[in-house]
Amino acid sequence: MTTLEKQVAQSITSTMQAPTAKPEVVQDLTAYLKTLSPAPPHLSVGSHQEVVHRGKTVFANQNCARCHTPPSYTSAGTYDVGLTDEAGHKTFNPPSLRGISQGGPYFHDGRARTLEEVFVRQRHQLKGDLTKQELLDLIAFLGTI
Repeated sequence: MTTLEKQVAQSITSTMQAPTAKPEVVQDLTAYLKTLSPAPPHLSVGSHQEVVHRGKTVFANQNCARCHTPPSYTSAGTYDVGLTDEAGHKTFNPPSLRGISQGGPYFHDGRARTLEEVFVRQRHQLKGDLTKQELLDLIAFLGTI
């Protein structure tokens, strides 16, 4: 998107699946977003680099980039993620994973309080069970995005 306003409007109609993005809502949300400080990056230094590298491998092996495509860690499509919202929607546009470790709760309705819950309780798009180490590595990698 070329402007924050266009991104907000597009998020309202695609991610939030609203029929329209009212100009006053876009203006208010954009004004609010401009007051926020950017999330600090999590730096991978020393032995942490190995953990992050392993987490990146888990991300690749689980095919997370199918929906969360680098470098923006999102994609334009909508996907069935095994959830249904209160309006009956079953497909969702994936949010960017940039700054994901600074956020929460997760999913459109906040059903996962932590990144660990995203994978352990909600089992978000996992091909199979993750070991505890794979989970820790994946979360470490997500903290660098």
